[in-house]
Amino acid sequence: MVMFAYVSVGTDDEIRTFYDPTRPKIMVDMLGDNWDNRMIVDNFSLVRRAFTEFYLTGDIDREIVS
Repeated sequence: MVMFAYVSVGTDDEIRTFYDPTRPKIMVDMLGDNWDNRMIVDNFSLVRRAFTEFYLTGDIDREIVS
């Protein structure tokens, strides 16, 4: 699961996550917490791209996490 916390200037923080609307709309138990199945990433190259981009720039493209 790819999650990126972005602190905005206002009073609320923004959490950007991967979202795949083609996946089934069910909740999945991961380490005792329930997560929306549409937020889970099976494509490891996408995870690697997000990590590399964050490592190099400190941000992740909104095409990866929205």
